[in-house]
Amino acid sequence: MEVINKLKVLDDLEDTEYENTLEQIVAFANSSTENFIQQIQKTELADYHYLDNVYCELYENMKKWEGFFMSEITRLLTISKNTEYPEVILKSIMDISCYIEDAADELTNIIRKELDNENAIFRFYALRILQDDLVKRNDFQTMMKLKYLLNDSNWRIRFLAHGILKSIDKLDYQQSLSWKDKIRAKFKDVYKYS
Repeated sequence: MEVINKLKVLDDLEDTEYENTLEQIVAFANSSTENFIQQIQKTELADYHYLDNVYCELYENMKKWEGFFMSEITRLLTISKNTEYPEVILKSIMDISCYIEDAADELTNIIRKELDNENAIFRFYALRILQDDLVKRNDFQTMMKLKYLLNDSNWRIRFLAHGILKSIDKLDYQQSLSWKDKIRAKFKDVYKYS
């Protein structure tokens, strides 16, 4: 079965055909796991957005697939650092990360490193991923990096770091957002990197 070719036509199918095709892909993934993973790893960057439908279905059997998701995040992160347009891959990583449950600490450790990345887009997506309740109140390493990002040159990064620290009640009283950042957040999309 050519997984990516089937995924490319999903959006053009009627509901019943769509569900049947997705079921076939998931059945193939479960019965021929190695072959499925090899095909996923050969997927072209431009086709990565097609995989989100499959990832969503694989989530139903998370016990089997969580290890795959974690290795996929690590693999994609490496690829994203060697491409001219990392945003496409970082969005996929963000989508995959929402399925991680038992390995949340491992995911936090992987993503925490990107808070120091020189490229602001990596810091931005790291914060987007960490927003999903991954930061624990006793995670001092992440906490220190988040506090450092309160002074980042990118207002979206400052805003997201502030939001995470506020949500876990780890902001000092003098660490508030500037009025400029508050105004920007009212009129611009905080969650869209630009």
